[in-house]
Amino acid sequence: MNLNYKDILENELYLDTLKLIPDEIKNHINALKKVKRFQFKEYPKNILIDDTKKHTLKCVNIAKTLALDTNYPSLIRTLWIHDIPELITKDLTVIEKYRNKNAASEFDVKEMIAAEQLLNKDDQELLKTFNAANNFLKGNTPWDEKTVSLEAVFAKLIDNSEGNMTFHYFISRWAASERYDKTLLPPRDSLLHSFITNQKFLSRIEQFTPKEYNKDLIAFITNVLENIKRLWFDVPADRIPDELRVYLK
Repeated sequence: MNLNYKDILENELYLDTLKLIPDEIKNHINALKKVKRFQFKEYPKNILIDDTKKHTLKCVNIAKTLALDTNYPSLIRTLWIHDIPELITKDLTVIEKYRNKNAASEFDVKEMIAAEQLLNKDDQELLKTFNAANNFLKGNTPWDEKTVSLEAVFAKLIDNSEGNMTFHYFISRWAASERYDKTLLPPRDSLLHSFITNQKFLSRIEQFTPKEYNKDLIAFITNVLENIKRLWFDVPADRIPDELRVYLK
């Protein structure tokens, strides 16, 4: 498993997936361009430039890049539809969700209400399975193949990892540039989220998923973390936050 995320971003390889957007949801996917990501007051302004359409394209591109032993049609369809409800709910950053459990729960309810308006019944079921995979990875619910499929777990890991890698791409590029200002660094929980969360995910996968699933899931997370580390290679040592340094070794 060999993912080069910097190459995907800088050469815009994810744009190849534009031609793969299913016709029946093309209008929804195109409209996601208006839903901006990383809109968090504690992030440096005009550094993290992304939208949910790009996020969706990048997620599908990652899934297509990897040789995963899973139900590809279900995985790809889940990635296409997983953020369409944000056309109504807008985006809530992962840090806001982790900091405020009540806000996260309210967002989940609003998401399913939006899904009923925007998605067909089959896609609504895919979204429910995707959310069940998220709850499993977070440790909120046990593994149950009746409600948590392998492709849903992969879809959630790809969704999570794309955001993590994009965040570190923009922040590390800014830290290496003339625009860098130490006083504007994102908060500690944002900087460490990718590493701490993925360690929890690894623990859940190793302990609770069927053994035949472990290899690919663990390899993917390991590859993602290596990609994040590589993004910081060109940043001067004195600009790397001390709390992050230990995870980049």
